[in-house]
Amino acid sequence: MKARRRDLLRLGIALPLAGLRLSQARAANAPMEEADYRLIPQQPLPDPSKIEVLEFFYYGCRWCNEFEPFLTEWLGHLAPDVVFRRAPALRTQRWITLTRAYFALEQMGELGRLHGKVFRAFHRDNVNLESEGELMKWVTAQGVDPTRFETVFRSARTTSAVDRAHDATGAYRIDSTPSLVVQGRYLTTSAMAGGVAELLPLADQLVEMVRAQSNKQGAAPGAYPLS
Repeated sequence: MKARRRDLLRLGIALPLAGLRLSQARAANAPMEEADYRLIPQQPLPDPSKIEVLEFFYYGCRWCNEFEPFLTEWLGHLAPDVVFRRAPALRTQRWITLTRAYFALEQMGELGRLHGKVFRAFHRDNVNLESEGELMKWVTAQGVDPTRFETVFRSARTTSAVDRAHDATGAYRIDSTPSLVVQGRYLTTSAMAGGVAELLPLADQLVEMVRAQSNKQGAAPGAYPLS
């Protein structure tokens, strides 16, 4: 019994040390394929001269909510050669209402003001924004014209955007949120990074990897040969 207890104690010490060594190794070396990121089929880049970081998220995702403050801080220090985009992931029927809400707010010019508030309402205030009725009441309380919002929410343009979000979720092979895709090719997740706090430092390493490849080959970030 004592020998087994000693073994368990050694294991309890070894596991955190192993995690620390992995974290130190990641900081000292380039990210490892299949450990820190996965390669996906190359996706279109709106501006190949920039290094794109694309976030796939869902408003109802607890981890996306916890990731948001880290992302907000990171965006305040974005490098000139990096461009950031958001994309709502659409993996189940239940996510459609809030995906529609994202695109409706975007079209109305309200996304910048209300994006963070949607997270807070859902996760802190326990407002069931997956219910269309509750969503309509909430946006009205935020000073949004409810008639106009409902028109945009149900419009053909929003439906088309939702369809594209579903297609992108599949094309980028998103199976969890939050996920980040660097330069349309390198996919990483909070699980692969070891947590939401570690996701952006890992993304920075992927950005640096893309930057180094393009500098080495003397090409724009989106123009280097892909394996």
